[in-house]
Amino acid sequence: MKNYQHFINPIIRDKYSESTIFKYKFLFIILRKREESLKKFLKKSTMLKKNYKKKDFIYLELKKIYKKSYLNNLHEKKIIKYYKMFNIYLRLLCPNKNETNTMSYLYLGAILLKLKEINKLQKINIILKILDKIITSKKYFFDQDEKNIFATLISYEKKCIEKLIYQ
Repeated sequence: MKNYQHFINPIIRDKYSESTIFKYKFLFIILRKREESLKKFLKKSTMLKKNYKKKDFIYLELKKIYKKSYLNNLHEKKIIKYYKMFNIYLRLLCPNKNETNTMSYLYLGAILLKLKEINKLQKINIILKILDKIITSKKYFFDQDEKNIFATLISYEKKCIEKLIYQ
């Protein structure tokens, strides 16, 4: 875990700019850390969301869009806007200038997996950033639906990383 924190903290601080790492060992460290995090998050009992703000517009909007089976053009444009904002600033700000709930990033990642406008390389890039954001965050409260989304994102990332390793 310390190896992962040693690698990832400077990368997050620099907002992933010029952060290409050519060591295969780092890919294995990422996979191991993701598996540990998944076990830790799935082992925890479902927690009540006491700390999240009900006025968190982005969280509520992303959760509502995720629940829909069909994304219309308006929803796709909003998701692309959130994707670009997160990709640049590594956070999403609510209209009141507070950072959104950590779990809104989970919903953003799950919705982005469904979009066809974003290619696979962009998807794996944003999924890596989202999972790093959640794992390094101290504020997270999962319900069962969010645990499933977290597991889906980790399995997608694992599948992509294994393709890179074994090519």
